[in-house]
Amino acid sequence: NLSDATARHGTTITGSVQLFSEVVNSEVEVMSMTAEGAVVAKVNIYHLSFADTVTLKNGFAVEMTYDAAAVPPGRVTAGLSTLTANGMLESAAAGGSVQVATRPGAPIVEADGDDYPYAGEVEVHGKTGTLVMTVLSPDAVRLELDADDNGVPESTQSVAWDWLF
Repeated sequence: NLSDATARHGTTITGSVQLFSEVVNSEVEVMSMTAEGAVVAKVNIYHLSFADTVTLKNGFAVEMTYDAAAVPPGRVTAGLSTLTANGMLESAAAGGSVQVATRPGAPIVEADGDDYPYAGEVEVHGKTGTLVMTVLSPDAVRLELDADDNGVPESTQSVAWDWLF
């Protein structure tokens, strides 16, 4: 059981995960988490009056590498997190399950001090349709929906991270 709350968001997580952490050297640490059975997250986004229960299915995996010495592009301060994810999740609000995966060669990348990532791409495959989320900056993300899976997005919208989360 784990919970976290801020003025804008609240999350409670229950379930079991396998955690792995490796200190590679004095600057680099690699951490991974794999769901062992269902891991249930109750999410509240207060400023949007939105709530959902998201269940990570058995085997859902996330890996994060933190490099304290890496200086992100355009920055003077070191500290960089790189994240990949892959697995099935179910959303009560969406009414179904989806496959979520970071795109090969496009992990989610966040600089120390930023609230949100500045690079990366995530694909979400539903029963029908695919959503591609492309990080534009620490402030915005582009959403492209290919509702009929023909390879051409029917809609594209750029939104603020706070709108998304």
